[in-house]
Amino acid sequence: MHAPKLSTGRLPALLTRFTEFRAKVRSAWPTLEVNELEFSELLRVRESELESLHLPDLVLARACGSADPHALQLLETHFFEPLRAKLSKRHGVANTDDALQRLRSRLLLAGPEGGARIGSYSGRGPLKQWLKTAAVRELIRVEGRSLQPSAPEVEALEHLVADADPELDVAIAQNKVLFRQALAAALGGLSADERDLLRRYFVERQSIDVLAAKCGAHRATMARRLTRLRERLHETISSELATRFQSRNSDLGSVLRAFQAQLDITLERYLK
Repeated sequence: MHAPKLSTGRLPALLTRFTEFRAKVRSAWPTLEVNELEFSELLRVRESELESLHLPDLVLARACGSADPHALQLLETHFFEPLRAKLSKRHGVANTDDALQRLRSRLLLAGPEGGARIGSYSGRGPLKQWLKTAAVRELIRVEGRSLQPSAPEVEALEHLVADADPELDVAIAQNKVLFRQALAAALGGLSADERDLLRRYFVERQSIDVLAAKCGAHRATMARRLTRLRERLHETISSELATRFQSRNSDLGSVLRAFQAQLDITLERYLK
């Protein structure tokens, strides 16, 4: 890939940024051929969010959307195969394979509008998490039963993240369905044991010491487990909201930042 021709006024700064982000993509996917003109246009259009963008993931997804054979193989090796190994432990090989094949068809084959649905990936969250969320949805369809948490579980988390933040209360009220879907998807990605642990800790207010004793674990081990669950919820909810807000004329940035901040503050307060 060669740097594109740029106007002389901003040439040094733009060349530096182009080289920096090109190196980032090459480091992740050294064997992937990237169209230099499309890449420079991507940097131009997304310039204001480049620092937070998951650029290598986005470049790979766009290449897969164009049916690049090598990009599709990278997607399979680095994303689908690890996802299969993880999901099959909980859902079985047959159901997992069926769900992932459905997911490949949904994401990688051109739809009625002409483009592959993987093109809807925005790069605002990790591609790994985006694919996992989509795979869980397919597993729900394959297994013919709801893997989603009960309404009380969703409402419990809803109260946690909306606590003591009037601005976020308004945002949730205005986008009630989207927030509940994101919360349900986040909890649905956890096992029954993990959801039970969250319920006992956040809803029943059982202490870390009590939970550790019941599980036969050290207090520090239980604290780390709860912290990891918080991080997974944070990532999944953020990814879900970013995906769901794409099709709406909403100020995603401010709403998502408020939601992320409140989720972090609330859960961190309980994890201390």
